[in-house]
Amino acid sequence: MLTLALSLALLPAQGIPARVVELQASIGGKPVGKVTYVRQIVIGTGMSRTLVFDVEDEDRQYSIKELRSYRHDGRPIKVERTYTEDGKQMKVTVVYDGGIANVTYSQGGESDTNSIELDEEGATTADPSVYWFLNATPKKNDKVVFWEYDIDEVEWVERTVTYHGLADLKVGDEIVRAHRISVGREVNIYVDDTGMPYKSTDTSVKGTLTLVRVMPEGDGGR
Repeated sequence: MLTLALSLALLPAQGIPARVVELQASIGGKPVGKVTYVRQIVIGTGMSRTLVFDVEDEDRQYSIKELRSYRHDGRPIKVERTYTEDGKQMKVTVVYDGGIANVTYSQGGESDTNSIELDEEGATTADPSVYWFLNATPKKNDKVVFWEYDIDEVEWVERTVTYHGLADLKVGDEIVRAHRISVGREVNIYVDDTGMPYKSTDTSVKGTLTLVRVMPEGDGGR
């Protein structure tokens, strides 16, 4: 579930500035690069979230850029993930049409598209938790269950997002009050009062992938 990496390519739209935070990435305590997280609200459409993960391994350097866009009710519009290494790119695009995921793999000027249908009666793809702390504040133990097409698993998967309330969190040299959100059993995310991430951990990655916000001087945790 390496969906933690994207770019500053989004510009403010409709007069609403994009929110941006920088995070340091580590696996098993070892630094592996940095992440830029961008959230953009688009009036009349919904929201987009972009992550750029610049990976710095001992033997190679590459980047993973992922753009996710949502309608105003949390229904997904598109996911676009691009892998770049040594000037070469491979892109995976998922365009949602209700319960159908149209998945396109593109590389070297060639592309291939397949349509995968969600075969679960009564299932929803809407994830209203993407708007938590923007137009609604969740209550402790609030939960959202939805389905999405997982690029890594190459299939539809059910997600459960749960809000656990406030907790003290050390970020750099500061102690901040953060809202804890979990996605299943593997991912924990701590966000500020506007929903921007302070820290996340993903135990589905061997050694555990951890992202921690780089705190500007005088930020005060907000």
